[in-house]
Amino acid sequence: MRGGGDLGPQRKSLVKKILAFTLVELLVVIAIIGILIALLLPAVQAAREAARRMQCTNNLKQMGLGLHNYHDVYVSFPMGVQEGKNASGAYYEAHGRLALGWNWRITLLPFLEQGSVYSNLRFQGEPFGGNANPANNEGGVTFDLTVENAPHNFILADFVMPAYLCPSFSQDKNINVNDLVSCGHNNSSKAMYACYTGICGACPTPAGASDTDLFTAEGGYGTLSQRNIFRIPRGDMGTPRKYTYPGMNFVTDGLSNTMVIAEQSGRILKGATTATAQRLPINSNMYGPWAGGYFNSNNGYLFACGLTTVNTDYSINTKTLLNSSDVTSFFGVNTLLTSEHSGGVNVLLGDGSVRFLSDTIKPGLLGSLAIANDGLTISL
Repeated sequence: MRGGGDLGPQRKSLVKKILAFTLVELLVVIAIIGILIALLLPAVQAAREAARRMQCTNNLKQMGLGLHNYHDVYVSFPMGVQEGKNASGAYYEAHGRLALGWNWRITLLPFLEQGSVYSNLRFQGEPFGGNANPANNEGGVTFDLTVENAPHNFILADFVMPAYLCPSFSQDKNINVNDLVSCGHNNSSKAMYACYTGICGACPTPAGASDTDLFTAEGGYGTLSQRNIFRIPRGDMGTPRKYTYPGMNFVTDGLSNTMVIAEQSGRILKGATTATAQRLPINSNMYGPWAGGYFNSNNGYLFACGLTTVNTDYSINTKTLLNSSDVTSFFGVNTLLTSEHSGGVNVLLGDGSVRFLSDTIKPGLLGSLAIANDGLTISL
């Protein structure tokens, strides 16, 4: 007679069979886990994008704080672009001054805790961007952010300013724009791609607003306005430039009704509908993110890197151009507002607040936001 604790071989085998999973049960469990992961994955991705969008918002708020701190010191906002000067301090009169000049992103560095970088830069005789096309420069000189060409400013080639980089931007942060668009002007130094552009107005001008301060860009690359806080210098060859530094009193529509910086990092299509034809709006990064601009009424030259006069023919995050020859919308001075956020773009308003503008915003309202003194009433 067996003891009370002995189950016997047959009962032990039965218990083992009961405790084990069958193949069907195991497959069911795996299927359930797979379904749960599939259900959770979009939520996780959405949460990550929400965090990236929040960081993007914070980037713009930092720039807004920098603009206001600058205004506190100088009682004006910074110039949108500055013209380049040669080593003797004279304005560089050839096309290459785009590379020699600098834009508002440089001017804001000391107000974004990058004073050490700013203090090492030289504002005469050294480029702020790269141009690998000697035909566009005086005497066939090639400007580039190298130790030879820019003993001090070459630090910008590898410098990445976190506040100027949207975390949703999917491209390499150090990107040669010539890899994305066929043009002679390129960021050959592969400095960072800045994801935010300064706003200097709108074109075509919204209904009900007058704009007599419009200028045609060099080479027919669009129309540039002077109706926002970011300006470009004006003057003729060999004459002193006229620099106008608007203050808060220039923004008669109200700081909370005027966008001053916006995202520009989403891809668009040029002349085709395939993924390989996608291009970035590169004007904000032509010659890299730091280059400047100029105005010269003698020969009609006008250009401004790092800025856009918003093209109100297109909605936000437009993916396809109206026609394949519309180079002004991805290369000229009327580049589009784009992002890799779903449904719209973040913009900085003049009062330092940040709004998310929907893809469905009406072009007229978008244009009014881009103009600081059109007298039109808007509501966001």
